Amino acid sequence: MPVYTFKCENCEEVFDEINTVAKRDEPINNPCPKCKKTGNIRRAFDSVNMAIDWNHRIDRPHNVNGFAEGIQRIAESPSLKGTPFGKRLLDKHTPR
Repeated sequence: MPVYTFKCENCEEVFDEINTVAKRDEPINNPCPKCKKTGNIRRAFDSVNMAIDWNHRIDRPHNVNGFAEGIQRIAESPSLKGTPFGKRLLDKHTPR
């Protein structure tokens, strides 16, 4: 389900709600979680986080190793490279 961001115009509190598309505006009618006032909640419009695979060209192989290749890229990222968690990811999800 999508995550929607809301902001109270009274106290400037920003909070997120997970809702279906049909119920995306329900928090607008609820009281603010911080100041408890009703009628001041507005939906904020943030950018959406997306994971994009740019390897969708027809002239080169697509998704050759799929999941294992993606895990390898993650485990070798600067934040995980050389850590126990990065090693565990490699051991568990990549071919030896």
